[in-house]
Amino acid sequence: MQRYRFAAMILVGCVLVACSDAGSQPNQANPTHVPTLDINAIPVLGETHSAPPVPLPATDPQFPIQPDAAGQPLYEQYCAACHGIEGEGQLPDPYAYGAAPPHNADGHTWHHPDQQNFATVWHGNQGAGVMPAFFNRLTPNEIISILAYIKTWWEDDQLEEQIAQTDKIANP
Repeated sequence: MQRYRFAAMILVGCVLVACSDAGSQPNQANPTHVPTLDINAIPVLGETHSAPPVPLPATDPQFPIQPDAAGQPLYEQYCAACHGIEGEGQLPDPYAYGAAPPHNADGHTWHHPDQQNFATVWHGNQGAGVMPAFFNRLTPNEIISILAYIKTWWEDDQLEEQIAQTDKIANP
């Protein structure tokens, strides 16, 4: 069944690409020009709406976010299924291409300022992995609470460095 769904998606993509080229002139340099399949033109299932602008300015007084365990229930509800109950990332290899990365001290989340981490949760990340946007599921304060909880896993030097990065953006 899965194979048929995949084949149907490829067929729809090919039809869309062919239809988009239907009114174009043939390539004069190559009269046997066959349109190539643009992988980005294939529709994908799932969220197709774009996120609204980030609701907090980079200079919002809530930045830098201070560590706080109060966001644990929200993290467990919205994040732990992919990023691990203790922030260990998606096993067996959280560093594999497309895997949900760790958020604990072993991960890279602390390398980014709060403003960037907030925007990633708000907009989602369609880069190496597919993290959905949470703007329609979490309030700004809930996202801040989750980010505060994640910070409880970091080493003191990681936290200091991350807060300094955040502070540079928050207080230019």
